[in-house]
Amino acid sequence: MTIRIKQSQWIEQMKKEHPSFHKFIKVPSTPKSKESYTYKIQRFMKFTADHHYTKHPEDFESLLQYDTEKITDILEEFVNYLESQGLVPEAIKPTLAAAELFFEMNRKIWYKKLVRRSIEKQDRIPGGREPVTREDLQAMLQYSNRSLRKQVIIHLLSTLGMRPGGLIDPVLKIKHLVSLPNPANPINKPHYCYAVKIYDDSKQGYWGFINPEARKVLDRYLNGRKLAGEKLDGESPLLTTLGSRWNTKNKHLTDDNMTEILE
Repeated sequence: MTIRIKQSQWIEQMKKEHPSFHKFIKVPSTPKSKESYTYKIQRFMKFTADHHYTKHPEDFESLLQYDTEKITDILEEFVNYLESQGLVPEAIKPTLAAAELFFEMNRKIWYKKLVRRSIEKQDRIPGGREPVTREDLQAMLQYSNRSLRKQVIIHLLSTLGMRPGGLIDPVLKIKHLVSLPNPANPINKPHYCYAVKIYDDSKQGYWGFINPEARKVLDRYLNGRKLAGEKLDGESPLLTTLGSRWNTKNKHLTDDNMTEILE
């Protein structure tokens, strides 16, 4: 709730201060879609500031000064950046769509087909990557025995067969978990494993499953957050920054957080 309130306040402030942003945010029709597009445009703006295309992450006006060639270059570089962060095409496309919508609503022209074709195609069957060996998994878990959050990440990546970017873009939330019983003994074991909806904001979304061992670690992690004072609901991020837990704020992990954790 705290994040949603702050996000809505930020949107209202940007609408007043930046007409270009106002044109952009008018398009999403529901609060959920506005929240999703806002998160994605914030990510794009941070990229432009980090790469010195804008003066700061709220410098929307500077982007409108670029010509067709430069906008195309920026968007292609953004695609390359997202790929370097481990995002698959199904996650890159909706993230890129927010930046494209911003330029469209401000009557800027670029080579859209060229940008879209720059997204590297992958011969990928969702959830079908070859899993790590059990020996590899045990070694990683032993190395991470002091960090329950890191153990959760390792279990999720290994059992779901996904890239790290899939945990944070779109943000994986508690509502994406569905508790499933043991098919062999559903009455006595009603909470056996989890089904997980991956890439929920994408048409390419699919269901994956985490085994009972991974579920136990995940439940311990979530219970630890509750004991620390965090109020969890369906909109709470499945994984949060450590600092946000103690302040009872639902702050989801970012690309930088994930990279730091897995180093």
